[in-house]
Amino acid sequence: MSIFYKQLDTLKSSGELVHFYRDVQNPSDDLTGVLLDFNEDWILIDCVSASDGSDDGVSVIQTQEITQTRWGNKMLKNLKFLMDERGVSKKDRLVDITSIETILNSVQESFGYVNIHFDGISDDKCYIGKVIEIDSVVEGDSGCLLFEEYPPFYSNDICHSLFKLAEITRVDAGAPYEHAVNLIAAEIVKG
Repeated sequence: MSIFYKQLDTLKSSGELVHFYRDVQNPSDDLTGVLLDFNEDWILIDCVSASDGSDDGVSVIQTQEITQTRWGNKMLKNLKFLMDERGVSKKDRLVDITSIETILNSVQESFGYVNIHFDGISDDKCYIGKVIEIDSVVEGDSGCLLFEEYPPFYSNDICHSLFKLAEITRVDAGAPYEHAVNLIAAEIVKG
């Protein structure tokens, strides 16, 4: 086992707050949280806001996207203090990170929606919505996701999209903005 995976295992066991730096151009895409699970391909993080320690949902990111991890510094200790003062307790989230298919299905089941990202292709966009169908990965084909895409606040256009599974680099759910978009989409559907 490499030092990278040994340290991830230690961080998972400790429940310590960790700052994950990612190989993208936008530093605001770095993530802070508790490492819940990992495998060779994916890392599951129970995220907190780096500005105030409030709950920021979960993120599942490709392991290869991590360029640096940092823990034990004053900022993270202060965030942990704020979390403790507010009574924010981190809980296990029911997300299966075995494959991209299980990630999408378990996030959908746990939260009622997913937020998908395609880092490196469209870094500034995310797609919040509902998994309709997944065409599993088979040899020689990356598989596809049929997706009901929810609109941002300024629109009410729910549409359907088809995405290649191999291009998905991150799946999120549970953050305040995502939850708000999901609630608004439910109202639009009610009509």
